[in-house]
Amino acid sequence: MDIGEIHREEYSLKECIDYILTSLKFKDRINFEDLLSEDSSRNEIVAYFLSVLELIRTQQISVFQDKMYMDIIISSRSEVLIDG
Repeated sequence: MDIGEIHREEYSLKECIDYILTSLKFKDRINFEDLLSEDSSRNEIVAYFLSVLELIRTQQISVFQDKMYMDIIISSRSEVLIDG
């Protein structure tokens, strides 16, 4: 019986932040879940969530959620300022 290797994937906050900001150049708003795939690892989810928190802290994005456990909608800060 061959024992498989465990691969640890690393996700950098910079790469996640860049991906979020690039996505917002093409769409006014994105859903947090759209950043992830069906087979996203816990580490990937955490990296994207921390990236969103950092972008909120630096006032580059705004997030909106209708109710608890509903979709988290991300928009660029400039889009929010324009919409008023």
